Amino acid sequence: MIVVCNTTPILSLLKINCLNLLEKMFGQIFISEGVFLELIAKDKHDEEILKYANEF
Repeated sequence: MIVVCNTTPILSLLKINCLNLLEKMFGQIFISEGVFLELIAKDKHDEEILKYANEF
């Protein structure tokens, strides 16, 4: 199954160290360019979150 995801679930799962659940549950995850840009916005998120942004 393929899922399209927005920023909030990704950030929430990252904060509790469970991002891998999306891939386990759905296989492929697609995010828009806007979601990616929001995830990597350095002024909005801490370094812990930014290091996982390249997974997408």
